[in-house]
Amino acid sequence: MAVGLFLIASNSFAVIGVGEVGVKHFLGSIDPVPLDQGVHVVNPLAAIEVMSIREQSFPAYGGVERIEAQTSEQLNVALEVSILFRLAGANVPDLFQRLGTEQQIKSRIVMNALRNGVRDAVATKSINEIFSPNRRELAVSMMEEIQAKAGDRIELLDVFVRDVQAPARVREAIEARLEREQQV
Repeated sequence: MAVGLFLIASNSFAVIGVGEVGVKHFLGSIDPVPLDQGVHVVNPLAAIEVMSIREQSFPAYGGVERIEAQTSEQLNVALEVSILFRLAGANVPDLFQRLGTEQQIKSRIVMNALRNGVRDAVATKSINEIFSPNRRELAVSMMEEIQAKAGDRIELLDVFVRDVQAPARVREAIEARLEREQQV
């Protein structure tokens, strides 16, 4: 009896760490109010899904997403892009209900928004704009498109354009043009 009471009492508390929120769910019902960091008294039979609301990179661990996209002149370029984002804490219960775990959210929202946003941003730029020395303009355009695709489900913090590769023929033509411009 005492052991049973102890188990019920110990399962009645949930600890949510710093930089995390919890989603309480029980018998198919999800509590729309997220559990903020700290100690919470909960139904001992309820499950708690903990998700990070800290800054995260995608792809994780400093990786890059290689994306093929077409410019406004219909030329293919290959870009290596990564982003910094975070989940909006207030939206986490809704995201959990519609999409699932944190990993599922990343694969369904973050990855798709990144790929589609980059392709849409590149499609509005000429090859000269993409290869201009000011990559920040391209990154800002990508950031706007990615955030538009993701909506309010995630908060996009920054976009990093790591590398841009054009077809060999286009690279040679750009290099020849730059040489001519520098000679003048």
